[in-house]
Amino acid sequence: MPRALRHFGWSLLHGGVRVSGDRVFSYQRAAPELAELACPHPLCRAQQQPPLETLGHVLGGCPVAAAVLQWFAHLWARLQPGFPRAPPPPRVMLADDFARSGVAPELQQLWTHLRLLLLRALLAARARHGGGQPGHAPVAAIRIFVYSVRDAVVLDWRKAAMDVRALAGVPRSWLSGSGKELTRADFERRWCHRGVIARTGQHGGRFTMEFRLTAAGVPALPAAPALAPPAAQDPAAAAAAAAAAQRGG
Repeated sequence: MPRALRHFGWSLLHGGVRVSGDRVFSYQRAAPELAELACPHPLCRAQQQPPLETLGHVLGGCPVAAAVLQWFAHLWARLQPGFPRAPPPPRVMLADDFARSGVAPELQQLWTHLRLLLLRALLAARARHGGGQPGHAPVAAIRIFVYSVRDAVVLDWRKAAMDVRALAGVPRSWLSGSGKELTRADFERRWCHRGVIARTGQHGGRFTMEFRLTAAGVPALPAAPALAPPAAQDPAAAAAAAAAAQRGG
């Protein structure tokens, strides 16, 4: 999981993600009118007592968030048949309570990754379109989520097919890390469960990957490039790369 996403998850658990409703506790003398801190979504504003824009409301109680969580529950039911199709409760989505989530043990890493991407997409869509504006709709958050998942899948796909340090243009000894981080089998275990998110294959001596996650209203994304397996690489190019690596240290 990327470091930035782990940091977001840590901030989420420790109150580091701020929303308008938090200002209620920040003013010691003259607190602003509570109406200014209410959720700006029209359906929330129409209530007799509009709810404050708290983190729990933004990521679960708001009609936009509720619709997105409903969509996510249906997505996860495709990955794990029998999973409840009702929106996961806040204790599961915000606190990642595995004991109450019903997520299969072998899918917990994928669940955490997708859960954090989804919550971050909800916040990004709200910040980009402004809560309650015409563009602030469930499809906006779902679009950001789908694109974020594709970015993560393509990055791992490239790691599984090549040593990304060779693309840096500097000696490998300058770069820390163990080099190739993922095997193709690792990639398939991470992203290809039941073929819902991605699927791999081989065509014409090249490994191929198809990104399969789609959603209504989200434009189709271009296919990921086919990558040559190590055995199919040009011997001269492989020898040159080995010599460059040796010179680099």
